[in-house]
Amino acid sequence: MLSANAEARDIEPIGIAIVGMGVAGRLGAVAAHESPFFRVVAVSDLDQDAVTAAAIQFGGRPVLNAADLCDASDVEAVYIATPTHLHLENARQFAEAGKHLLIEKPVVVDPDEGRLLVEIERATGVRVMAVNTRGRDAPVRAMARLVREGAVGRVRSFTNLSYPSWMLRPRFDYELMAKLGGGVIFRQGPHQVEIARTILGCRPISVTAIASEDHTRNGAIVSYNALVEYPNGVVATLVYSGAGYFDSAELTFGVGETGAPFDAEQSATMHANRSWEMDKYGADAVQLRARALAAPVSAEPAWGFAGFTVVSGEDGDLRQSTTGVTVYDRTGRHEVRCLEEAGGLKLDFEEFYSALREGTMLEHDAAWGVSTVDVCNAMLDSHTQRSRIVL
Repeated sequence: MLSANAEARDIEPIGIAIVGMGVAGRLGAVAAHESPFFRVVAVSDLDQDAVTAAAIQFGGRPVLNAADLCDASDVEAVYIATPTHLHLENARQFAEAGKHLLIEKPVVVDPDEGRLLVEIERATGVRVMAVNTRGRDAPVRAMARLVREGAVGRVRSFTNLSYPSWMLRPRFDYELMAKLGGGVIFRQGPHQVEIARTILGCRPISVTAIASEDHTRNGAIVSYNALVEYPNGVVATLVYSGAGYFDSAELTFGVGETGAPFDAEQSATMHANRSWEMDKYGADAVQLRARALAAPVSAEPAWGFAGFTVVSGEDGDLRQSTTGVTVYDRTGRHEVRCLEEAGGLKLDFEEFYSALREGTMLEHDAAWGVSTVDVCNAMLDSHTQRSRIVL
């Protein structure tokens, strides 16, 4: 569903290329394929089978060498869904060719790369947008709206608890290495950071965090507890564990991250099969992440739960529900529905289109994405230095 002001527009779709046909790239391709704001003209990946299948499914021509897109006149924008440590060089390459950019989270690896990304945006004049975090989910935006309207009075605290099976899924080494933008702090932390920022309406001022490392997997960080302080006096508690034992779907009405019903036996099966070990997949390992092409991919969760989220105020509390948001106040408990509202990549794409075609402000620009990276790096620094990090 489009926002109300989008339905009456005379839309001139943007020609877009999707680079990287992993899970994130395929979700981006699905959303772009279904969006009135884009026309998929190319899909690119190093794997021939993956890119051929993606071209058939999403449209556009298959491209093995992404550099070829720089000279493609029908490519106005590039959706970068490559491994995080390649984002900056990809962005530089495409921006210098005049292509506008949508970049998956995290947009870069660290603050130094973040400064370079902002410089690239300013020097080339292209639009750069940070996309695809759960901060754009319709229930999250509904909670933000309720906070702005004073539904719970002055906010006192924010909590997001997320316990999925992230570490049990097959992972390449780079996906787990913090120095390459991998691991749960950088891959999943942005969701929690942007959910909090969207609802609270401001950037944090400090971070204190402790993480836990899995020494059987080269010290990959498997969980963290973070206290994030905001200038309005609110402290957000962000807890994440990807170990795959308890699943926070048990706190969210049996509905998981994607909106699908939670399978209580899935994690146990994954543990028993040691499903995270890439070696067991043999020659198929390289294609494994992109090979779920036979399985349908939805660009529109209904809406899933990115953890258990509660906003506490002086006059009431908010939490996400299966239909939107539950408000608890002095009058009792009532629901605010938002299942029909636009959100996620649909909203990202509309914002990007408005910026390119209509000259509106791009809120979720490079600086926005970099500020999220700053918070994630502060989590890691706080853990390693055992100290509070001021942003």
